[in-house]
Amino acid sequence: MGFTLPKAELNPVEGVEATFDAIMDKHQVNDAVVHKIGDIRDLEFHEGKLEEIQLKETLGVCCILRELEKVSETDGETVTKAIMVTDAL
Repeated sequence: MGFTLPKAELNPVEGVEATFDAIMDKHQVNDAVVHKIGDIRDLEFHEGKLEEIQLKETLGVCCILRELEKVSETDGETVTKAIMVTDAL
């Protein structure tokens, strides 16, 4: 599913709706665990601005994921490592 691209099926409004929210709305997700994940992420609205992140959980995850990029040789390697980290969390 394409998102946040010109003419994509999902194009959240920057600063108003995150991609996460758009996907949740489109697929009418009612799972309490998934909604809890939504409660602890505010990274999408603050990309590149760590000082604006209000939730300490988000800040911690953001710092971990940013460091993965520094120790990976390719974007694919970064994504693979990020998936392992987020699965472990």
